[in-house]
Amino acid sequence: MLYPFSSYFLTWGKEWPLGISTNASVGYAKRTYREASFFRVKQKNDEYNVVLSIWHKKIHYAGFTPRLTWVYAKTNSNLPIYSYDKNQILFEVSKSF
Repeated sequence: MLYPFSSYFLTWGKEWPLGISTNASVGYAKRTYREASFFRVKQKNDEYNVVLSIWHKKIHYAGFTPRLTWVYAKTNSNLPIYSYDKNQILFEVSKSF
């Protein structure tokens, strides 16, 4: 069970010449768990993430726009089995209303 946690995010988007658009986000969260884990230690995590997306406004079908996104996530935990680095490349399709 988690205590309330602190998180901070910053997002920036831009439409470039020739119809290219980008979006960038960075985030940080500090999580502290209320109960001790299986290891009898209260887990404390520092979590970081970065998300970068790119798309072209003229490439769409039926109002759906494809987007290429890179996601980096890192967690530093006082319990080493919960620490990780993760990279993902995603192909997304979105529609705005």
